Amino acid sequence: VIAPKITKVASHQDGVQITWSSNDPDITKYYVYRKNGSSWKLVGSTTEKSFVDKTAASNKTHTYTVKARCKTNVGGFNQKGVSVAYLATPKLQSLSYDSKYRGIVKWSAVDGATGYKVYRKTNDAKNWKLLATIKNGKTTSYTDASKKASGAKYTYTVRAYNAKKVQSWFVPEGISKIVLAKPVFSASQVDIPEKTAAIEITWAKVNGATKYNVYRRVPGGTWAALVKDTAALSFIDKTPESAVQYQYTVRALNDVGSISAYNVKSAAAVSAPVISSVLVEDAGVKVQWSEVKGASYT
Repeated sequence: VIAPKITKVASHQDGVQITWSSNDPDITKYYVYRKNGSSWKLVGSTTEKSFVDKTAASNKTHTYTVKARCKTNVGGFNQKGVSVAYLATPKLQSLSYDSKYRGIVKWSAVDGATGYKVYRKTNDAKNWKLLATIKNGKTTSYTDASKKASGAKYTYTVRAYNAKKVQSWFVPEGISKIVLAKPVFSASQVDIPEKTAAIEITWAKVNGATKYNVYRRVPGGTWAALVKDTAALSFIDKTPESAVQYQYTVRALNDVGSISAYNVKSAAAVSAPVISSVLVEDAGVKVQWSEVKGASYT
């Protein structure tokens, strides 16, 4: 059995990828070996003409060779092998946006890396754009402060490099999120038929959002949701206590898990007095009503 000819050994997002050629139609399996000192160690087998060694250590030069099996016979191999200097691919850990729409991407440290290159693409763009070259192997996060558009999807990926100019591969699908702008909204008292205190919150449509959550709290308290996943652009809070100052906020969401940052607005409402009696007296008409908390009367 003629030994397969290795045509390429290169970094892969999951390890080292070895590719070879063979024209023997009777080959049933290939065996991939990695040099371990002066001997060869079997790292895997396959029926394909390519294999990814997921056990390769980062920041090392690895040498590979391949044997072929034809029925019951195993052929020879290239004893010199083919070598590659390898850096592991950084694992993307998280992507978040802060209140200023800055994208914060984090990744795992790579053994032997002296720095990282951060790339980004927008929406369905095919090509990656280099955002930053980080010249510190211990830095494992980057903050993208460039201007973002609401409703746009930003995707990030990272490559490691070392002092010998060896570069890792990268995660091709990257890590992505859609940016949603903070809703612009107002909160003010509104009259309702029930005559109780009520505050209407209205907001402008956010590009890319499909639903909204409205929250309320007393200053310094915990936010409580008044309504969730509404597609409307307004909501009337009919449950505030009269003359109590509340804080409100609105957050935009979409159907793939993005949620916006938020602004805060303060508002208070006073219940309408409930007239209890109207009496005609010599001096005129006497009107009586129930006391309203926090109210003055005119």
